[in-house]
Amino acid sequence: MKPRTKLQFRVVGLSSQLPDIESMMTEWANNDCLNHIGYATKSRVVCMECGERFSTELVNRKRAVCPHCGASLKIEWSRKRTNQQFISIGKADICEEFQVIRCFELHAYYREGREPHYFIREVLQHWIKDDGKREVMALARNTGCSGWCGNLEIRNKTVGSYYYIEDNDVCCDKYHPDSVFKPQYTRMGIDYRLHGLSFLDAINAIPVNPKLETLLKAKRYDLLSHWYSLRYKVSSYWPSIKICLRNKYKIKDASCGLIIWTC
Repeated sequence: MKPRTKLQFRVVGLSSQLPDIESMMTEWANNDCLNHIGYATKSRVVCMECGERFSTELVNRKRAVCPHCGASLKIEWSRKRTNQQFISIGKADICEEFQVIRCFELHAYYREGREPHYFIREVLQHWIKDDGKREVMALARNTGCSGWCGNLEIRNKTVGSYYYIEDNDVCCDKYHPDSVFKPQYTRMGIDYRLHGLSFLDAINAIPVNPKLETLLKAKRYDLLSHWYSLRYKVSSYWPSIKICLRNKYKIKDASCGLIIWTC
């Protein structure tokens, strides 16, 4: 929608001046976020990074290095020759008085005999002031599905609806290591390793949930990801969780662990 307030006009102007970082985000995601896979049968291995084949003699303990492109691959025994991956990634920046959170969708397409194809687009920006005022620049949601469409423009700040849990918010799987957060957020334990909660959920929930802040500062993102769905279990078994935190014990599957504790 068209900007109406002074703050919205200011956000639109600053947003248009942000650098184009799609290439940088794609390169980083390819190196550090996406899975590098090779599909193997008895006679050959297909590298999804370059599309070339090589001998299964190079496979050792389900790992191999492609002799064509040098990629370190996780080997899966399958006759598949195509693969697709999707990831939500973000980058935090400071633009004048605003904390800016830029969220991207990245689709990666792989096929034997071809180079990978990547499709990335920026879907949402949060512009947050120190006094809590904020604006959202985002694409529009498709009616009836979870996709995005249209142009990046001022959108309704409402988060969540009857149909969409994250209507105008994105829970990024990973943030770029060069992300910059304001001191009031780093004191909460928020940094580029944040996942399991969106940035907006984290800054809204932490001030009123000391347990959430403890989990965040302990980098227990496995429990953070189940905070909303299993909050009552986290609260009920907080003494047991604190013992795990104190002894640096990590539950392999946090959701199953919480369910077992309940039983």
